Amino acid sequence: MVYKYRITLSGIKGFFRLYLVSGEHTLYSFHKQIRSDLDFPADQPILFKAFDAQGEVVARYALVDLGKGAVDQVSIADTIRNGITSFIYFYDTVAKKSVIITLEGETTAKITSPTLVESKGPDPIEFENGYVAFEDLPINKKKLPDEMDDEEVSFDIAITESVTNEDGITETTYESLTESVTVYTSPDLVTEDEQPVLHVSAPSGYVQGGSYDQPLTFVLSGIPEGTEDYVYVVDDGDGFTQLIGSTYTASAIGTHRLAFGILDLRTSTLVGE
Repeated sequence: MVYKYRITLSGIKGFFRLYLVSGEHTLYSFHKQIRSDLDFPADQPILFKAFDAQGEVVARYALVDLGKGAVDQVSIADTIRNGITSFIYFYDTVAKKSVIITLEGETTAKITSPTLVESKGPDPIEFENGYVAFEDLPINKKKLPDEMDDEEVSFDIAITESVTNEDGITETTYESLTESVTVYTSPDLVTEDEQPVLHVSAPSGYVQGGSYDQPLTFVLSGIPEGTEDYVYVVDDGDGFTQLIGSTYTASAIGTHRLAFGILDLRTSTLVGE
């Protein structure tokens, strides 16, 4: 089966891209095609934040497995079966730059790779740099050149305010001589979040390098309450894996060399270890 996906920028009418993607294609192949077509940076970690029809977050897919599979392991058909109808695709997770990807339906077209079939407007970088599409201009400025008076041919605007919401979308206000207009763009002015600091509480009587005849439970803290951007991870000799909750119990017989950390789900990097 082949599916239609529309890529948009929040609040901007003058931009979209329409893709055909086979159910057999992976999120990784879709990501590579989008990155190439829209000239996104190739050296940044990426993230697909997946939503169901009710707008609930159901999964996060990155270059590494965050619990639901890595992008090269998950097919479009897998996401359809899981009820995923849209994504926020972070093409630069560090700067929180993203586009919206929405499932629009099925098609009988035949394709061999994710294919761009329709487009409108310049690449997102142009909107970040201040481009304002005709559809997003104030009503009194929506005139064709031959309809304008001489004094109306130029439309000078200035950025007066930029505010970034929790999803990383920047609301920018532009002001002209006669009125102001608010345009929503992918963020290029983002204040870095303060990174959490990991704290590990060892069980009573624990001494590093000691021998014990009972399981040892360690309690982790440091992730701010209410955030979904971080998880605790542990390496017990087999690489880091995500914890369910904030505790880890070493119970297997043998020698344990434990390492704990905090994983940033937006960048797939350890920020506390």
